[in-house]
Amino acid sequence: MSSGSERLIEVTIKILNPVCILSRELGAHVKIEDIRSYGDRVAHLIEMPVELFEEARELALETDGALRGIRREKGLTTCWFLSKGCEACRPIALGEAFLVKGRLLDDGSMEFNFIVPGEDSYRRILGELRANGINYDIIRVSGFKSSSFLTPTQEKALYIAMRMGLFDHPRRITIQELAEMLNVKPSSLAETIRRGLKRMLKHYFG
Repeated sequence: MSSGSERLIEVTIKILNPVCILSRELGAHVKIEDIRSYGDRVAHLIEMPVELFEEARELALETDGALRGIRREKGLTTCWFLSKGCEACRPIALGEAFLVKGRLLDDGSMEFNFIVPGEDSYRRILGELRANGINYDIIRVSGFKSSSFLTPTQEKALYIAMRMGLFDHPRRITIQELAEMLNVKPSSLAETIRRGLKRMLKHYFG
């Protein structure tokens, strides 16, 4: 992404015929609350009856996955299911895009919100979805030109941090959690954000 000419693009897309291994193997009792990029894996936040937990654990082992952040309350288990993803979420979550959020809708379709570093990346993802036999509707596409005073790395880090809620009060995500999703060290991410914010302030206030 070259400064001043390329742009970050945020896309919301609806997958009409998802092929999710979780709903296929664990059934309709599993509720998918969120889907995100998580390093080199796709993370599904799932809620299920406690009696399905062992099946979910075995499925994670069979698919070279893992379970993280396990919580149990009122007969339900909530956890992040980490895997290589399916034909629908893998092109979005594991390529050049950063998956901000995904969810399973009541009609059985899935909605994904993701960020890509330009038109070429956006078109590659759509092409890969079509090649995988995935039908989709594009709900929204928005973007902006890169700034002249931030590096591409700083711009991407700041934009994703903003969208993921790092600057919200209370925070919706920590530096440690965001760094793990981006597959970078927390100290490196914190320094990138600090330098980016300093450049922004110097740009506006001199």
